[in-house]
Amino acid sequence: MDISHIFHGPNSDYLLELYERYLEDPDSLDSRTRALFERWKPELPEGHHGEAAPQNMDKIVATANLAQAIRAFGHLAANIDPMNGRPKGDPVLELKTHKLTEDDLFSLPSSLIEGEVAESTTNAHEAINKLRQVYSSKIGYDFYHIYAHEER
Repeated sequence: MDISHIFHGPNSDYLLELYERYLEDPDSLDSRTRALFERWKPELPEGHHGEAAPQNMDKIVATANLAQAIRAFGHLAANIDPMNGRPKGDPVLELKTHKLTEDDLFSLPSSLIEGEVAESTTNAHEAINKLRQVYSSKIGYDFYHIYAHEER
């Protein structure tokens, strides 16, 4: 049974962590999770020993949170004042709020960001910059409030 299409990104590391717990002590997990692992064995990437790197995981989660913050609050950093006043911005849009550096973003894949931005970039740094261009520039559009898929 292949469930890798359901669990990707940070979720895949969490799933592998649960699987390690299952191998050490199956009774430490609930019955549904045990049943899943009785039928499924993960295929670990080459060189992966089943250990999630917590520092890298923190950077992955922080990057995803930054991308979501830009999508939700990027308009607060848009310079739309005709008198050239500085936009208020929001601390949640800054790298330091998420304990990230530019180097962190260069080292992570753009696939963490998801969507069309990820498809046209090669790393998280490029993807975050592209998100900033979309959500913090002078002209943009928002369609999160449109619930009908066909309309979006």
